[in-house]
Amino acid sequence: MKAIEPVINLLCKDNMSWFETSSLLAGGERRSFIKFNQKAYDKYVNKDYYKKFHLEDNMTEFVKIKDLIGGRIQSLSQSILTFVLVALLFTVICRIILYNLITYIGKFI
Repeated sequence: MKAIEPVINLLCKDNMSWFETSSLLAGGERRSFIKFNQKAYDKYVNKDYYKKFHLEDNMTEFVKIKDLIGGRIQSLSQSILTFVLVALLFTVICRIILYNLITYIGKFI
């Protein structure tokens, strides 16, 4: 195989896990989910495999799904925490306004 020819890894039901939505994410690309089981990952995602096709300088980066989900859960937690803090701030401001209104109107009654 010449280095100028494309390299394609064939993914089929035999080398994928059916219960995963996606086990790896090709970083930097849109919609680049690739599913590998551990055996296929060990076979195809290593520098020796890329060296055979003179592709070791491509710097392919894979992210495991647990890291991807961990980042999404952290983002969701930050969103919920921000919402709760804004709601608490709003409640405190409303209480201060109500207290001042009651105190101010109470002086005239």
